[in-house]
Amino acid sequence: MEQSTMPELRSGESRKSYEGKMEARLGALGAEIDKLKTRTDQFGSETRQQFDTEVTTLQKQKEDLQHRLYDLKHSGEEAWQDLTDGVDSAWRNLSESVEQAVQRFTTRHQHGA
Repeated sequence: MEQSTMPELRSGESRKSYEGKMEARLGALGAEIDKLKTRTDQFGSETRQQFDTEVTTLQKQKEDLQHRLYDLKHSGEEAWQDLTDGVDSAWRNLSESVEQAVQRFTTRHQHGA
């Protein structure tokens, strides 16, 4: 995921707009994780186990981001801005992890692992 896809709050952007962007991007990353999960069957047992472990980690990161987004959506105005920092950080971690997993999967798949 490129940094340009970050859902950071832009000057003048509404809270609702930010939350909507984050939900959409979270859904897209969830779909990527699901694709990775179904593709692990193409590998031998040792490689499949490694990817299953990695997918489980990605799913936990996704759940963390979902919880943070829930808290953000249900926060008061005072806490909302502070919570966006945590959401942005969780987003960066998850998107980078998904990108790395996709790259590793593609590399292994191309080399016939």
